[in-house]
Amino acid sequence: MSQIFISHSQKDDAIIALFAKAFGSTHVKHVFMEYEKIMLGREIMPQEIQMNIKNSMACFVILSENVNTIKHTRDWIVAESSLAYQLGKDIWIFEPNSDLGKIDVIIPFFTHIAPFDICDEAYVFIRNIIESYEGSTFLGAVSGNKKKRPRGIKTQCFNCHRSFQVYIRYGSVFRCPGCNQHLQINK
Repeated sequence: MSQIFISHSQKDDAIIALFAKAFGSTHVKHVFMEYEKIMLGREIMPQEIQMNIKNSMACFVILSENVNTIKHTRDWIVAESSLAYQLGKDIWIFEPNSDLGKIDVIIPFFTHIAPFDICDEAYVFIRNIIESYEGSTFLGAVSGNKKKRPRGIKTQCFNCHRSFQVYIRYGSVFRCPGCNQHLQINK
């Protein structure tokens, strides 16, 4: 079974619920692990996080105002996404549109940016991304179904020169997580 690791803050209840619902209608396993639980003395070991990232096809990084304000969560998200990059995983950055201007977390490595709203349209969009990994394995035995993946716009940030796919409507403003520059893509 395919697997995707989700790097996030446990305080983002509504966002976590949206992603869990989207995963629930697929055959892709989701791995939510909260570093906040380690801080509370619960049993999650860093090696377990590392193994789950290694066994995943992709890493979904959910950035929010909560991530921005909880220092240890912020640090772990950067570490998890960096490890995912070193292991050759797709790295998806998801940021709520409502948090534009409230997030300044810098993520050094990413391949996709997907700003979103918490709504039915986002549920379908996220589910389609997840389904594009069905049938994939971390060993690469099966390629998955990228045909189901929403079409992104290949772009490069004019400030930090990182190249990535962004999933927005033309004219929408979004943040480059690599340098914090606000960008807009016009046709």
